[in-house]
Amino acid sequence: MKLPPQEAQQFLDAYKPLLEYVYFENYGKYAESINEYKDAKDLLFENFNFLEKYLAINEDLSEKQKEIILSLKNSLTGTFIYIKTLKKYSLLLDPETNEIYCVLGLNDSLKELGLYNYSIIETTIIEYNKLVFCDGLISSKNISIGSSFRSDVNELYKSKKENKKLKKQITSRFTGPA
Repeated sequence: MKLPPQEAQQFLDAYKPLLEYVYFENYGKYAESINEYKDAKDLLFENFNFLEKYLAINEDLSEKQKEIILSLKNSLTGTFIYIKTLKKYSLLLDPETNEIYCVLGLNDSLKELGLYNYSIIETTIIEYNKLVFCDGLISSKNISIGSSFRSDVNELYKSKKENKKLKKQITSRFTGPA
């Protein structure tokens, strides 16, 4: 339900300095609060030129760190519906595509973060090393989902599960500058 600790730490060791760089480039100071890191993430995913500039000025990054940073290009940022957590992963519905992704948490499972089933959240999911995981920066919307919609989501989940259409890889919808 969450990344192995070593992989989570490797991701954070590459991702956090990148977000700090993006925030500094835009605001002239380093990100300190969770909201500032979320702002930096939003800026990054609006324009991947930050990613390229960061790689160009940080030639001393390890190959692993470079791979992690480049994996961000194969990610999805936006609104998802947290359906529920199963034994091996959590289920996130992308309402734009009706794809259901099997997602791991970064340091905690999504359920351990206190999300309720059928919560509407804002986050980023990333695919790296054949694993799809949440970047850990999650904003929950205080919106109640009605029983009819929950029923529709359950039917969609059952259909995708039966037809083996649950996504364990990301189909990126990123269309901005690469």
